[in-house]
Amino acid sequence: MSNQQVSAPIGIDLGSWTSKIAVAKRGGVEIITNEANFRETPCVVGYGPAERNIGEAGNIKMKSNFKDTVSYPARFLGLRPDYPMLRSEKKFCPAKCITKDDKIAFEVKYQGQTELVYP
Repeated sequence: MSNQQVSAPIGIDLGSWTSKIAVAKRGGVEIITNEANFRETPCVVGYGPAERNIGEAGNIKMKSNFKDTVSYPARFLGLRPDYPMLRSEKKFCPAKCITKDDKIAFEVKYQGQTELVYP
C-alpha cells in the first residue's frame, strides 16, 4: 500500500449574487458552510477605515458603510462602459461606479484614501 494521501475533488460556484463551495466525499457531495454556518456566501466586499470585509462580514458592514461597499461585482465582469444596460446594473451596487481607462471601476474609501477597485 502507498502512503500517498488521496485528495477530494472540490467544486466552486461563483455566482452573481452568492458563491458556494462543495467537496466530494463519502460517496456524496458536501456543501461547505461559511463562518456564519450558511451554505451560500454573499458576493459582497465592504471597505472601511482599517479593514476589508468579505462575504457575510461585508454584508453586515454594508448597513453601516453603504457607499464603500461593492456588492455583486460579478454582474460587472466583462461589461464595457458603453454597455446599454450598465445604468440598470449600477443599481445593484452602492459604491460609486466610474469609468477609468475604458474599464468599469468602483470608487471606495479604504484606509483613509480613495481607492479604485475593479470587478
